[in-house]
Amino acid sequence: MPNDIARGYEIRIVGCADIDAAQDLQQPLARLLCPEEDHPPPCPVPWSFSQTEDEAGQPVLLLLLWTTGDTADEVTKRVQAHVGPRMTVSVTAGAGEEFNTVAEQYRIEQAPR
Repeated sequence: MPNDIARGYEIRIVGCADIDAAQDLQQPLARLLCPEEDHPPPCPVPWSFSQTEDEAGQPVLLLLLWTTGDTADEVTKRVQAHVGPRMTVSVTAGAGEEFNTVAEQYRIEQAPR
């Protein structure tokens, strides 16, 4: 699949001490993606957060994106640089209801004006 077609991507951030630490990480990552919180649309990379647990019951912060593969890879590298080696960051293509919000944000913001 071409890397220039926007679709859902899930960036998994593993290594947070607990759920509070995962929640505390959201705001700095949001500013990493979107430095100017109140910028006019469209957002360069529509995103949202979610949380889950890994097989061992440890918290995992999920960063859901609707973007191209190249941009998802670039964002993954930026997130890894931000959290450092103490956490593991990976990206996979994603689909499902959890991506509805970012997909809709992308459609609205990319519509002709």
